[in-house]
Amino acid sequence: MGNLVDRTGEAPSSPGTRRAASRAGDKVPGARSRQSDVLRSAPLRILVLGVCASACAAVDPSASWQHVQGLARPATGATPVWQRSEADASAASEEARLLLADGMTREAAVRVALLSNPSLQATFEEVGIAQADLVQAGLPTNPQLSAVPTLPLSAGNSAAALLAFVSDLWLVPARRDVAEAEMDAKIRRVAAAVVLTASDAAKAYDEVLYREALLDVERTNRDIRAETAARTRKQLGSDPDDVAMLRTEAEAVQQELVVARAEKELASARLRLASVLGLEDPTSLPGLGDRFGPPPPDGWTTAGAVAFALEQRLDVAAARHDVAAAERQVALERRSVLGDVQLGPGYTGGLGTADSGGPALQMGLPVFDQNQAQIAKAEFQLRWREKRLRALESRVRREIADALADIAFYRRHVELYRTRLEPLQVDAVARADAAGARDDVFLLHALEARQEEVDGRRGYLEAVFELRSAQQRLHRALWAGSAS
Repeated sequence: MGNLVDRTGEAPSSPGTRRAASRAGDKVPGARSRQSDVLRSAPLRILVLGVCASACAAVDPSASWQHVQGLARPATGATPVWQRSEADASAASEEARLLLADGMTREAAVRVALLSNPSLQATFEEVGIAQADLVQAGLPTNPQLSAVPTLPLSAGNSAAALLAFVSDLWLVPARRDVAEAEMDAKIRRVAAAVVLTASDAAKAYDEVLYREALLDVERTNRDIRAETAARTRKQLGSDPDDVAMLRTEAEAVQQELVVARAEKELASARLRLASVLGLEDPTSLPGLGDRFGPPPPDGWTTAGAVAFALEQRLDVAAARHDVAAAERQVALERRSVLGDVQLGPGYTGGLGTADSGGPALQMGLPVFDQNQAQIAKAEFQLRWREKRLRALESRVRREIADALADIAFYRRHVELYRTRLEPLQVDAVARADAAGARDDVFLLHALEARQEEVDGRRGYLEAVFELRSAQQRLHRALWAGSAS
């Protein structure tokens, strides 16, 4: 079947028709060329723009990914790695192996998490998805060819039109503006996920350190209670009805259960750490090399921290870009009142008549649907996102105030223990031990003093862990927000 429209955009015609057209052109000099300009100017401009846009339409998220890395690096001190191929996965696995070869520090745990955490790797794919949406938003709509051939095939009794979407001239830039704002928001949300994953790794690392230290304390307490039960039995004899002996025996058994629970909680903490790091075999988790102690003061005030978070926090920045996208969506909907407008050259042939051609226009008449519902929806979404932004800014203030209050409380607890309680308990144990060495009667008092020292140590470890956890919450509140 032959083409209904030739390469010049004109419909083929019979020799007689061409002669008639030539005569008409002789009567009106330049008429045919002016008609051709009218038919082809706007559609050809759109086609040229479309071809140019298609030539640049490769989906390459490299620049957006570098932006994610740049936003996440100041908050994490490490660079995330996006595994986009088998080679990337192998390289990340080897780097993680080297980081953990000689034990694990908190810094190494964060770096491994940013290399291998499976949930984070899934989140990174959202960068590519958003990049593809951005490219798609900038592409003009494909031109449409409509044709009505007749059988037997006859150009004189057929119709054809090649229509380009003139509305793309004002709709494509508006669509791309929306997609760019959405891309900016997505970049910041992915960067926030990096910060949250790094924080999760640091907290999981601290919990393993805490559970290890706590298990040592509980085992020490178990030994003390076992010795207390043995001393009590020795002093009171083997009377099975003696209340003191029964009580110390029960406390020794109870402490065995406490140790078993501490062992279980340590195993669970190690599993959580391995999961955050993306280690497939939790038993391969190496020993931890950092000391478990209170972090140094960071010097944040509530006013300073709130101002910093409102300026730097990634989820707040993403919410602001959401507002910008909604504003641009309103503009897009207002431009879409006419819907799709198509223009291009058309041809119509009739039996026994001369062929005719001219511009073909297709558009909807905005009589009933003037896009008013979509405009209203976009305006509602804009106000919704503006209110969500204000609510988020309010939550920022609350999260920072809560974290700083907890930091102040637990730091006070730690300082009181180290400067006042611990010296008193150490002195009490030393005096009780000295008395017990002189007289067996005071041995039980010495064991009680040791139990009180262990209880104080347990409280100190818990306060240190809560202090470190509060500082992680503050870090999240400053840079990324909550996981939701």
